[in-house]
Amino acid sequence: MLVEFAAWAGIIGLAATLVFGIREWTRRKKAGELVRVRFLVGRSLDRLPGLVEGSTDSLPLGDRVGMLRTVGPGFDMWQDLADLGLGSEGTPSDEVLLDHFTSGFEDYVSQPLREADLERSEIGNHLVVRFLRDRGVPIAELGEVIAWGEPCEGPGYSTRFIPRQPWLVMLAIEPISDTPITVTEVTGRVDGGSSGKSEVRSRIAFSPVPIDRSEAILIPLGVILPPFPSPEEEFEREWDDWMETGHYRRLGDLRVDATQSDYQPIQPIVTPDRVKFNAGDKQHSVGVHRLDPTSVLALDTFWVAGTCPHLFERSVDGTVRHVREIIPDGSDGWVEDFYLPSVDCVEIIIAELEFEVTLLQRVEQSGVNLLGPTTLRRGESVEVKVLPAEPIRSVGRYSLTHDVGATSGVLFKIAVVEEFLSRLRRGAGGRTDSVEGERVGLASVGDEAALRRAPG
Repeated sequence: MLVEFAAWAGIIGLAATLVFGIREWTRRKKAGELVRVRFLVGRSLDRLPGLVEGSTDSLPLGDRVGMLRTVGPGFDMWQDLADLGLGSEGTPSDEVLLDHFTSGFEDYVSQPLREADLERSEIGNHLVVRFLRDRGVPIAELGEVIAWGEPCEGPGYSTRFIPRQPWLVMLAIEPISDTPITVTEVTGRVDGGSSGKSEVRSRIAFSPVPIDRSEAILIPLGVILPPFPSPEEEFEREWDDWMETGHYRRLGDLRVDATQSDYQPIQPIVTPDRVKFNAGDKQHSVGVHRLDPTSVLALDTFWVAGTCPHLFERSVDGTVRHVREIIPDGSDGWVEDFYLPSVDCVEIIIAELEFEVTLLQRVEQSGVNLLGPTTLRRGESVEVKVLPAEPIRSVGRYSLTHDVGATSGVLFKIAVVEEFLSRLRRGAGGRTDSVEGERVGLASVGDEAALRRAPG
């Protein structure tokens, strides 16, 4: 009898455990159906002044109204950045032009910042440099000095200082059902708080204010630094468009050749792990996954401006390198461009990577016309077989497809060039026509009249 009772007690206990587990699983499932928790990372400080004042219009929240929590160590870090003037109009927070030279190399090169560079006021007094130095970032990791051949701005090249950009990190809590929720608490930890040590547990309490699916709670978590030097990125675009403000906007999957540990938090930094909330008469909680900046859904919004089409060389071993921009000043009419290929060059690639249409009338070498009338639109390129170390003459022009309000600067040029090179390595360079000798490329019918008016 006693043995039989013990056996049934065990079965009853197991049944109770299963029921409890099913209830817990159901509750967790329902919690995930009620709210979405995600990280938002701002890779530019342009929106910082508005954010610290509580404006969330610039965030990718769709039709939601964002409610920014303007207290806590994460927000205090944002406020420190804003108090320096970072992000304010007329205050540089990214690249700074140093010098322009009328001769020299044409390709992009860079070097880490050196102690001697800090003697230049444009660098030593740069607001990002001051912010990072105050927080112990080594000089060599503060940024880089780059040189970039810029024939569109005249012959030669310019040198620029590119600081390592702080990224703003926040947590977004968004109801996704018709049931309003009341967020009661966010738990996690704060590293490098007032004591300078990691607080094992931290609680962020909330006033019991219900929010619905038209709203979102935003919690500033602090600032992180991306890897340095910048790793290679691949952007798989889902859609893009041109905004009335003159900005270009794109959405897609961003993949970065780095690891999570390459991203350096600036303390204090908040690391959340759970969000607790009420829905109706029930309490719920959802876990917060670890932030992984190497694999995210990214929304990029930035100014762009037309520049020249880009010239690349393919060498005997198949290596492709960016040479420079081609047909400088071609936005004002037909121009000539002269270029001497390297001794191991077997092919050149002319690519239109920006918001322009490029018209090439001819590309010739040693008296042979290698390329006839060709039109290239954004994302298109043409490959031309050439002789090494023999001068090439090109005739062409380009026109903008949109009115632009500002220039995105050299960083945008570098980004589009690197993205194109990455596509070439994967064998996905967009529409690429290959021509050799007297073969000609593809010219759109609507451009034929303009092409016939080009110089021979």
